[in-house]
Amino acid sequence: IPESASAGRYGLVLTGLRTGDQNQSVELALSLRAQSPENIFYVVGLAESLQAVGNLNGALKVLAEAMVMVPDDPVLASYYADMLIKAGKPDQAKPVIRAGLRALPYSRRLFKLLARAEGELGRTAESFQALAEYHYLSGDLQTALAKLTAALQHVQASAYLTASITARRNEILLLSKPGE
Repeated sequence: IPESASAGRYGLVLTGLRTGDQNQSVELALSLRAQSPENIFYVVGLAESLQAVGNLNGALKVLAEAMVMVPDDPVLASYYADMLIKAGKPDQAKPVIRAGLRALPYSRRLFKLLARAEGELGRTAESFQALAEYHYLSGDLQTALAKLTAALQHVQASAYLTASITARRNEILLLSKPGE
């Protein structure tokens, strides 16, 4: 199939997801992935289509299989982690997010997902710490500082975590003072 035809069919997958024709999206996405199993967008399209028809386990399986083939793809990691969190598996999402951040250390989306995963695990300080990085990467130093301050207020007797948060806070404080 010519590339333009595949792109058109991928467009139909996305349209089906938006307009509610998810079953057609699943069929189209399955054929696209079969044709190009290494194409991350086709894999993600299939996973999103499966999730849309209520097959979250199928979506997770598709993404897990793709992660084995390309373990360091940050786009794939972000979609897989997001679905793991939606499936109530934030503990499994964290190593996926960490792998994505190793490949793309400045990913706002991955830090936002990490904040969600940590929050769902009841790790408030770590959640605020990840949110701080999200805001820092968004260029909002004041909010980043506020999140780090909140993180420090929630640290539970971890000298390492306290030191890590304090060091990052000091780095951002230096950056936020112009002319020094």
